[in-house]
Amino acid sequence: ILTLCILEIFSPTDTRIVGSTTISLFASDGTFRRGIYDLKLWPKTPPDVRFHSSTLGKIEPTLNS
Repeated sequence: ILTLCILEIFSPTDTRIVGSTTISLFASDGTFRRGIYDLKLWPKTPPDVRFHSSTLGKIEPTLNS
C-alpha cells in the first residue's frame, strides 16, 4: 500500500493535513500496477494504512493517446 498525505506547513512545529489517499501497489492478480490513475483525495483526513483502508483512492486508469 502506498499512502500519500498532503500537509499545509505554517511553521516547523505547526502543520495541518490538507488531505490524504492510499493505493495498493499490486492488482488483484498480484501484478504490479502500471499506468496513470486519478486518485480521490480525502480532505482533512489522516491516511489510513490498513489493508482495507477508509481513505482509498478512486482507482480508474486514464487513457493516453
